[in-house]
Amino acid sequence: MTRVIYKEINDCNDCLYNRHKVCCELTRPITEISFKDDCPLPTRETVESFTRYITPEGKTNACGNCAYWERWSFNKNLKTELGICNNAEILQFCYCNRQACKEFKEV
Repeated sequence: MTRVIYKEINDCNDCLYNRHKVCCELTRPITEISFKDDCPLPTRETVESFTRYITPEGKTNACGNCAYWERWSFNKNLKTELGICNNAEILQFCYCNRQACKEFKEV
C-alpha cells in the first residue's frame, strides 16, 4: 500500500503561508490571527477523509479505503499500515494489503 505523509502545522509560526510574520492566504499579520479559528488550512481529519490508498499495482482495493478497516499504526519494520478489521468474526489486527475487505469507500 502506498501511504501519504502529512506535515501537521500546529501554529502560524510553522506554517508555509507565514511570510515575514504575515499570512499570505489571509493577508493579515499573524499576531492578529487565531490559528484555531482563522487558519485557511484544512484540518488533518478533513484531509484524511479525502485520502485514498493505492496498492503497488495501482488498484484502490486497499484496506485503507475499506469501510470496515480502522488504522492503528504504521510498522516501520514491515513497511505497512496495521489496522483492525471490524468485519471479521474475531476482532483482529491485520496488514493493510490483506484482501479480506469487500466494501470499499467510494473513490
